[in-house]
Amino acid sequence: MARRCHAVLHLFCLGEPSHTGEKLLRGIHQEIESWLSLRQLKIGTMLTINGKNMVSALHQGRLSHAPFMAHVFNLVVKRFLKSSTHLQDILKMARKLCMHFSHSYTTKHTLLDLQGTNGIPQHRLICDVYTRWNSTLHMLDRLYKQRKSINDFLMIQSKVVRCDVQDSCVLHIYKYLFEYQYFQEGDVFIGGIFTAHSKVTQIHFEDMHKAHCPYRMCTFVHNREYEQLMAFIFAIDEVNRRSDLLPNVTLGYQVFDSCGDINKVIMDVLHIMSGFWRPEAIPNYSYKRHDKLVGYIGDLHPFTTNPMAQLLSIFGYTQVISPD
Repeated sequence: MARRCHAVLHLFCLGEPSHTGEKLLRGIHQEIESWLSLRQLKIGTMLTINGKNMVSALHQGRLSHAPFMAHVFNLVVKRFLKSSTHLQDILKMARKLCMHFSHSYTTKHTLLDLQGTNGIPQHRLICDVYTRWNSTLHMLDRLYKQRKSINDFLMIQSKVVRCDVQDSCVLHIYKYLFEYQYFQEGDVFIGGIFTAHSKVTQIHFEDMHKAHCPYRMCTFVHNREYEQLMAFIFAIDEVNRRSDLLPNVTLGYQVFDSCGDINKVIMDVLHIMSGFWRPEAIPNYSYKRHDKLVGYIGDLHPFTTNPMAQLLSIFGYTQVISPD
């Protein structure tokens, strides 16, 4: 009975950070000399990936080649995933979840404890890598298998009001995953609200809607507003760098991403007003001195700017908005 066998005969390292077609071709010729020419053998068809540098090297050397079928399938699947906006949204949320658990020691071990409690194999979440074939599939498969533990973790972390009573007598507080904020301490500081993300996506985890309010996540980066956010931070850094503008005064800032959501705008304004660098808002309470906050900049859209203005007018804070 025939049995498939495989073996790695040799590995070699180019040893250079830049792998151009010419450098790859030199490496291929060295291998040909080592394995074939000494044995008076001729090279046949080479199986390779479809990288531009590899294809260029083979064309320059006039070598016959065929692409790996596994690599071709991988490219076809990736092209299909990119063609669907809905799938891209799912993948973005999946990657953020995986990165969150991989970058925090506390959350990582809390998830392991929940896996043990639920009788689920204690496996770490897998972040997909562009150059690793099938890694996106493995990432989604691991998330699906660990969905119960992930859901329990988010339940524990959320500080939302119960929604299993009548909606008329409950305050809906949404939990936003991966809060985006920028903070720099100073003698005085400016609050900033920018729409770096242009959409809020509601996330439903298994059985979450039965006990808690849903989670929300900011999606779709808004390039123009993100550039203005970076310009705002750069301008403050320039003011602090120059001694002729605000001598002996350091200008700080606390900036939040409104994500184009009215509920989040109100919450972010209260965060800044309370003086917390952590995302915990307590209305009418100032963690720091009131006179350190001199005003607000933003937002850039009427449907979020107007609610800001109504709230800030009560407390007497200045609001500067874009003229357009």
